[in-house]
Amino acid sequence: MDIVSLTPVVAGSVIMILGIFNGLGRPACGSLSDKIGRKNVIFVAFAVQLVALVLILPNASSYWMYALGVSLMGFSYGGFLGTMPSITSDFYGLKNVGLNYALVYTGWGAAGYFGPQVAKVMVGGSVDPADWRKAFYFIAAACVVGMVLWFFTRAPVRHKTVE
Repeated sequence: MDIVSLTPVVAGSVIMILGIFNGLGRPACGSLSDKIGRKNVIFVAFAVQLVALVLILPNASSYWMYALGVSLMGFSYGGFLGTMPSITSDFYGLKNVGLNYALVYTGWGAAGYFGPQVAKVMVGGSVDPADWRKAFYFIAAACVVGMVLWFFTRAPVRHKTVE
């Protein structure tokens, strides 16, 4: 909140906006993945995060810029969550999809814990915007790595068996 000079109450309202856009991203991207393909939706979600992490959040100087960056992050985060169950079934089939998705989601949760810990170490408790820019750029680099890995990832080919 000190990064863009927001009071705790105003900064808290951005968390509400994050939740709304996270909730909107789930059905929007889940539905879109059925139309344009899961791979394309994941690339778009990564690209939206890159825009927020490189162009908007490091330069946020007002509530509205900060809210826009957080909204984009929330929407794409929800988009990942709305697409992952389908991706899991594409890769592993419907048999044991509940267990398989639970394992994917557990990894997601671990990243949700460790990611902020890495950011905290990177900024050393600082509220200086320059320090937080480093964290934003680090996360943006992780998005680029994710995009490259996703580009080379292919769902396994399933051979139909004749009964």
